Amino acid sequence: MEGKDGMDRMVSLSTSFFTLEEGCLMKRFFLAFILAITSASVAQATLFLADYDGDTGNGGLDADFAVGSTVATAANGAISATAKWGAGAIDPSGETELLSYATAGNFNLSAGTIEMWIRTDTWNTEWGGFFNAYIDNSNDIRFWKRNDGRLQAYMDSGADGWNLWGPVLNLGSDWYHLAWTWDSVADTTTMYLDGVPQASSLFFSGVTTAIEYTGTVDANFEVGAAQNGLEFQGQIDDFRISATDLYGGQSFTPPTGPYVIPEPGSLSMLAMAALMVLGRRRRELT
Repeated sequence: MEGKDGMDRMVSLSTSFFTLEEGCLMKRFFLAFILAITSASVAQATLFLADYDGDTGNGGLDADFAVGSTVATAANGAISATAKWGAGAIDPSGETELLSYATAGNFNLSAGTIEMWIRTDTWNTEWGGFFNAYIDNSNDIRFWKRNDGRLQAYMDSGADGWNLWGPVLNLGSDWYHLAWTWDSVADTTTMYLDGVPQASSLFFSGVTTAIEYTGTVDANFEVGAAQNGLEFQGQIDDFRISATDLYGGQSFTPPTGPYVIPEPGSLSMLAMAALMVLGRRRRELT
């Protein structure tokens, strides 16, 4: 492997500067540093994350992390003890009002990923929203399930828009990972169930022939409902919005634990440790 060989050569060439022990230490450090950067790059794409464990404001309905505001602009919903991860999940079943958050800073129109874990009470007989930024029928962005068991995602600007339909699904009472991605530059959009892209049909209306949106984005988005109602009948856990298409239409392994946002300071600490080792070695050689 070129990466491994390159790292080995770096250690070999540095023996005049480092002891063998220090060279091996630096090799391990740089490998850890590269892994940390990779994890951080995914975390940096995160705009909004709510794990609904009940330990935030508004009775646990405020988000755990947000580039914009974490505060629920409307906090109606219940924290259920039935959770995929942690101590709770949101249960919008039977709610007549909204659970919503500010869109500013928390949603990227040109590209993004919306994902979550869901557990359904009644899949095939009820309409139910997962995400919605709705003003009216001419300014509507949503990801939801239809009453025929299909997933659907669209950005509708009235006369112009695009609409993504998935196949009919029959989900049981297990937990499932759902995701929806879009990218207006790559001109792609995909829905996923447990990391598998769904064979979907894409339709355009009006003059729109691309993954774009010319309408107005609502100042708030809803979680667990659509169009100021149509609540999802079940539980939603670990709801996350990212600023990029994280999966690019490819299959992926759903997360095996709750989402974690690395502290930005962790990379700084790794870099500082490297500088300390380099500085110490220089002093010893002078």
